[in-house]
Amino acid sequence: MARLRDASPRRSDARDGKKKRHRHHSGSEDPEDAARAARKARKKAAKMLAAVGYSDETNPFGDSNLSQPFVWGKKEKGSQPKDGADLRRAQRQRVDEIRKARDRREQREAEQEEMERLKGEELRLRDAEQYEDWQQKEESFHLRQAKVRSQLRIRANREKPVDLLAKNLLLVSARAQQDEAEEKDGKTKTEDDFFQREIGRIRVEHRRPYAIVEVLSADELEELQDDVKTYLELEESGNGGENAEFWRLMRLVCDDRIRRLRRAQSEGRAGRGAIHESVNETIADMLDGKDAAGLTELQAEVRETIASASRGAAGVDVEFWEEVAQQIEVYQARARLTELHEEMLTKLADLME
Repeated sequence: MARLRDASPRRSDARDGKKKRHRHHSGSEDPEDAARAARKARKKAAKMLAAVGYSDETNPFGDSNLSQPFVWGKKEKGSQPKDGADLRRAQRQRVDEIRKARDRREQREAEQEEMERLKGEELRLRDAEQYEDWQQKEESFHLRQAKVRSQLRIRANREKPVDLLAKNLLLVSARAQQDEAEEKDGKTKTEDDFFQREIGRIRVEHRRPYAIVEVLSADELEELQDDVKTYLELEESGNGGENAEFWRLMRLVCDDRIRRLRRAQSEGRAGRGAIHESVNETIADMLDGKDAAGLTELQAEVRETIASASRGAAGVDVEFWEEVAQQIEVYQARARLTELHEEMLTKLADLME
């Protein structure tokens, strides 16, 4: 009996150990269940990230449990716990609210960016308008200064070739401004005040503009070329292009004269001066005496001749006919300059009566 009593506690201890081990084993988490739960959590987090752009790790609320259902820990007395469907519905509502909040924030940011862009564009347009206005004023100022310099040289009898070309233009402008001022109050002072005071003592330039160019040396022509370019740029930008045609034609005539002088010098050094003069005389005989219509008709014929050479026609001296075509343009410019010159003389005659 004593032996049986001694064995009974041992069997009891063994049973207690088995129960404890069983309870310990049943309380431990299955690794497969843990992995399944982790995959489910990652899937839920990815779904939320795709839906609203937030995750437990990255969200503006600092909530590390954003993807988990929210459960109010301190429930009211007598309230019934929500089932799974209610929790999912609440979670969907929360996701919808987060999405709407995100959309509103993105819309506000987009509106703010658009407003900033419009402000910047308006500022750039305003600056561009101010710069354009400033540039026009500056170019107009330079044009007035160029006119003043010409006036001073004319007054001191130190005219440059460009002053001789600009003299009649300045006289017409000054006389017209004088008449306009007299119609107002007779005391208005303009930028051409000097010409208005001494217009009766200034000799009108009767020579045709291209004739002035023909007697200049190579150095004088190069200086005139720069002056004509300056007047043309200023007229086109700061004076509304009033006399731009005149200076454009003068540039063409001046450039042609410089080109012919340089070629004559080059061919003279090469011993071909006589050939050059012969070609010039031939071209002059073709063009002299033709009016504007005749020059236009001849220009079409010359272009057709040059085109025929490109199509394989034999016996066409392309270099000669290209020179003829270039001289036709110069003769047309001279004809138009003559018309403008005569118009200016007529205006001056009418204004000085």
